[in-house]
Amino acid sequence: MRDRTRGEGEIEMPTVTRSKIFVGYTSEPLKLERFKSIDVPTHASHGDKYRAVIGPFRTARGAEFMRVFGVGNPHCRCVADAERLAKLYPNATSVPYRPMELDAKVSK
Repeated sequence: MRDRTRGEGEIEMPTVTRSKIFVGYTSEPLKLERFKSIDVPTHASHGDKYRAVIGPFRTARGAEFMRVFGVGNPHCRCVADAERLAKLYPNATSVPYRPMELDAKVSK
């Protein structure tokens, strides 16, 4: 096996490009959509599909929380808020949110 060193014995590590997770506001029907991109989205690369982009997110769970609960939520305003809330409520996006049913169970 070949020793990949640079100069004074530094080992050269192979670079791996990973796609990052973003949430974008779609242009025509205004809604949020989760997508992956290797590069940071710009107006030139993603402007035809998205009006605005939030991210990158560390986890898909955080991005999904932002997509579902981020619109108009004063507690979920940035990536860090979405990641923190998704960790606190891990099952929030796995079941449909039905506030009427939850209120009915509480009032009984």
